Amino acid sequence: MKYFLIGWLFTLMSSLIWPTLPSVFLLMGCLVVSILCIKHYPFVTGCCLALCWLSWQAHTYQKAVYQLSLSGRYHSIEGTVTAVSKNTYRQHFLLKINQIDQTTVSLFSHRMIRLSQYHRNHQPLTDLNIGDRVLVRASLKPAHASLDQGIFNYQRALVAQNIIALGTTYNITIQTVSTSYRSQLIKRLQTAFQNIPQASVMQALTTGIKSDIPYRERQLWMQAGVGHLLAISGLHLGILAFWGGLLGRLCSRFLPFKWRIWCEMLGAILCALGYGSLAGWPVSAQRAMIMLLIWLMVRRCWLWISHLDCWLIAIFGVTLLWPLSILSGGLWLSFGAILLIYFLLWLCPWSGWRRLLFLQMGLWIGLLPLQVSLFGYISWLALPLNLVAIPLFSFVIIPLLLLGVISLVLGGSFATLFFSPVGIILSLLNKALFIVFAQVPVMVPVPKATGLLFSLILIIGLCGLAKPHRRWWIALSIWLLWPAKPALLDGWWVHFLDVGQGLAVVVESNHHAILYDTAARYPSGFSYARSVIQPFLMDRGDLTVDKIILSHADNDHAGGYPFLRRHYPEAQVIRGADPRFKTHNCQGNYHWQQLVLTLIQPEVVAGHVNDQSCMLLISDGFHRILLTGDIEKDAEDWWVLHRWQQVDGISVPHHGSQTSSSSIWLKQLQPHWAVASSGFLNAYHLPAASVVERYRKLHIPFYNTAMLGQVSVHLYTSGSDLVSYRKDIAPFWYNRGFLLENSHGSGW
Repeated sequence: MKYFLIGWLFTLMSSLIWPTLPSVFLLMGCLVVSILCIKHYPFVTGCCLALCWLSWQAHTYQKAVYQLSLSGRYHSIEGTVTAVSKNTYRQHFLLKINQIDQTTVSLFSHRMIRLSQYHRNHQPLTDLNIGDRVLVRASLKPAHASLDQGIFNYQRALVAQNIIALGTTYNITIQTVSTSYRSQLIKRLQTAFQNIPQASVMQALTTGIKSDIPYRERQLWMQAGVGHLLAISGLHLGILAFWGGLLGRLCSRFLPFKWRIWCEMLGAILCALGYGSLAGWPVSAQRAMIMLLIWLMVRRCWLWISHLDCWLIAIFGVTLLWPLSILSGGLWLSFGAILLIYFLLWLCPWSGWRRLLFLQMGLWIGLLPLQVSLFGYISWLALPLNLVAIPLFSFVIIPLLLLGVISLVLGGSFATLFFSPVGIILSLLNKALFIVFAQVPVMVPVPKATGLLFSLILIIGLCGLAKPHRRWWIALSIWLLWPAKPALLDGWWVHFLDVGQGLAVVVESNHHAILYDTAARYPSGFSYARSVIQPFLMDRGDLTVDKIILSHADNDHAGGYPFLRRHYPEAQVIRGADPRFKTHNCQGNYHWQQLVLTLIQPEVVAGHVNDQSCMLLISDGFHRILLTGDIEKDAEDWWVLHRWQQVDGISVPHHGSQTSSSSIWLKQLQPHWAVASSGFLNAYHLPAASVVERYRKLHIPFYNTAMLGQVSVHLYTSGSDLVSYRKDIAPFWYNRGFLLENSHGSGW
């Protein structure tokens, strides 16, 4: 059995790096092999069955995305709300599909759509609650996300959550308001939480609804390394199961011994089930419940199997029910933490408080590689904060909230007596976090390679601490710490980042960088500068930003400037002649990192403000790259009359609009390649099909970040290489997209 489970898990883990999904014929062959090997080769059977099960689920997911894309953009969807998140400007919600366009399609049934509703004409947002059955008129796009180095892989998260489309609503009709006991209890809890400090955090801890927690406060908890305490997870369910088991044991004191065990187990299960139901059963709680049930059955039914076997059975159960969840970072964090606890218990030579300290230290260190890989930073205060916060939540906050909920269910008026102390404690904890955050940098962004090496050193050091007689632990740790000069690739890079309908280009040379445009920032607070540009710079080795060039003042080009200015105050700022800028200094030549930078300001008197874009010509004596901003035909005509220079590559002007990329301009430049930065299926229909065709007729390879993700060009003395995120950097099946072959301008 163990070998079957190991084979199952091994194959599912390998799916993270599959370039494509196996064909139907290969899956049929694997199914036959699994039957033939079921008796003597359980590992092979586990591998083959996992391959078939995951591939079938992934194929049906891709087919659902593709079929929805063929059915047009505007749809009428009937479904059930499963999650809601609100702020001042908009609300996001997940909708489980029942019908699309008044038709039940089995391929779409029980799949998810992530929808957004925005304030329009001062109309209030629809008051949606989990469990409501609604009819929505929306504009949909197939599930798709920006992909760049160093950022959170939202594309993979969409697949893991079975979300087949993203959309914007135009009309929402609530057909049936949820009348479940859970929704009624949530309303009673919200009433009870009124006038109590930190009511939003208490609501998150009891019901799983985190949307009311202010963004700044939620980010503070996350960056301090205690954000996991706000999300319903295995820790919370385990705490409730512990107290439920203890309550069951107290209630069965006068029963025969054989009944006490069952009462303890029943108390643990009932408390965990009640808590999970109140929280709406998020995926993390479902995983934890399966793990708890398996553990209780194994330990309380005298099935003596190892901790590893119990862990394997649990992860098998979860991935059998939700095979695509193997792509979820949450699954790896939760099951990785459990496996790490088993390892630390085996490793730890101490008992008592030193054992608990070692476990907490080991969890922080052991999960660092996952934290760095997923989020790109290390919270150095996470260890001391968790040493305080986890016992506080386990023995004070969660039990008091449990007693308050029980009091409310029983109709008592004592719930406030339990909730008020919790509000005071959470308020003091929140104030302490703000004070610490104001004094010292709690979050330390690190390049992934550096962070992973640092994590490995700490893990080896921890093992050496627990097993000091094995001196080779310490020797290996010292060897890893020995300073070594990092190898640098010859030449320089131009990175066209995937920032939706906007532009952000990073020119990299000798660990320094120039930013050409900063992409968009939105009223909701979302900024590509924060979510894409800064993480990318960190992932490339924490590049030093020397210059920030703003071609013109449109939001999709200059929106991220305030954020980047705060983080890189030493960088020189160069602005184009856009009249919306108070000053402009786009002129002259600069020698920078063995490159020559030529700032070009088109001298266009009458014309669109786009023609005032500051252009940048980069040369190393062998190659010339031209970054064009949003110039249009007037600026292109000026270039033809005054510049007469050929280049190796260009950024496609104005995202590929019909008012730019004139034939005479392209014929004069004769670029070897062109990169367009545009949003996936954007409302402007850019790049225009006629423009893409113009490049094709002139035999200029055309690349589109909307289709390929980040596009990077490596230039060196003897030539150049062009790579893209989806095709070359991370060419995995869930990243490659499902519509590339059907979309113009993909570059494939």
